[in-house]
Amino acid sequence: MRKKKVLLLVAGFVGCCLIGAYFAIPPVLENLLKQSLTEHESNSVQSVQVSWTGPQRIYGLHVESKHGSADVDIEILSGLFGIVTGDHYSVLVHGDAVLHTTAIDEIAAPQNGSVTVAEEDGKHDTAVFTFPAISVDVQLDTLTVQGDEPLVYSNLLASIIV
Repeated sequence: MRKKKVLLLVAGFVGCCLIGAYFAIPPVLENLLKQSLTEHESNSVQSVQVSWTGPQRIYGLHVESKHGSADVDIEILSGLFGIVTGDHYSVLVHGDAVLHTTAIDEIAAPQNGSVTVAEEDGKHDTAVFTFPAISVDVQLDTLTVQGDEPLVYSNLLASIIV
């Protein structure tokens, strides 16, 4: 009889903790994500939505750097369960971007003018972590390349599969 009560108490406590975690984890993740996205003063985000069943959404993300800026909405179609289990991730990015020509020059030119090649020593380690499949679909209403004469591209579509 005493074992039944202890078992029932432990099961009730674990059940309450699981239910509490189910409702507490998404808002905590929303706040952490919002804080990490706005670490730099020039970045901002309007809202972040995280849910167990999905999709995960980031609205009104404004990112600025010396290479350009972007105003986008991001949607990850997987739920938290899918993200935790490492399923295939589908990411949709929609918005506008500005790219400075200085960024293109920096990307195109190697930093030190030489390329180093890693030599293989014949040892192959087996990877413990396998990177999940990610497909990113980007739809930019406008992509502006800023330079002496700005170029504006409209309705730019791109798909990237990693």
